[in-house]
Amino acid sequence: MKYGIVLDLDDTLIATSHVYYRALIDVMQLISKGLVPYFMYPGDMLEMYHTIESRVLSGTAPQSPELFDVHERARLAGSMFPAQLAELYIECLLSRGQIPRESEMQKAYEIGLRIFDPQNYTIVPGVRALLYFLRVNNSCTSFIITMGDEKLQKPKLQRKLFADMESLIILPLDGNKGDEVKKLAKKYDDIDEWIMIGDSVERDVNPALSRGFVACHITSMSSHISKGNIIMIGDSLSRYYQFDNLKEVLEFIKRRVLHDRAEVSLKK
Repeated sequence: MKYGIVLDLDDTLIATSHVYYRALIDVMQLISKGLVPYFMYPGDMLEMYHTIESRVLSGTAPQSPELFDVHERARLAGSMFPAQLAELYIECLLSRGQIPRESEMQKAYEIGLRIFDPQNYTIVPGVRALLYFLRVNNSCTSFIITMGDEKLQKPKLQRKLFADMESLIILPLDGNKGDEVKKLAKKYDDIDEWIMIGDSVERDVNPALSRGFVACHITSMSSHISKGNIIMIGDSLSRYYQFDNLKEVLEFIKRRVLHDRAEVSLKK
């Protein structure tokens, strides 16, 4: 059998959440003048951020002239995250009856720009061993599909580590990885089974299961912020596998590939 291995990027191959958490903590420190504890659980911090973000996007948050052109600057930069940190700063201060400072709003925006520096991201343990196995086994064809702004995602993909991938694909945030793999399946019609590997229920697991592919769900990196229920219809339960790390994923793929080889040998 031939396998199409589709890998997620953020928090599957490259650790990215900690960069966002660090930025959130630093902005909360800026807002609270150092009163926010550094040991605050990242999930709670992110939940706080998402609550304020939803109020801003829905128009229920106080509007402030201090925002100036941060939205436009963030759009041109390639991610709204820096602008959302600036809004987080303004929203928190206005809700307490305080007047936001332009210099601190700008500082919050600049903290968000850290996400564009590739040096802030580290390779997830087990990536090199997994990619090496996929590279030397001609029964496996590997792809990376990531989602987000191209200006933000492209530098992450420009690593020698990913040079042997068959294809590196960047989808918009409203894209669907399952649909993209269906397109790949038509192009690579000699592939017998498609396996999607990722940490997100919404972006990796459900798109795979709903389109008949195998889903390898890595829960250790960012499962506490990955919301949504896993689709369980038809035979999807038999195609869903949960792992703590990439080492376990590698062992799973090895067993699948080696089992096929053993069956071929027996037939001979």
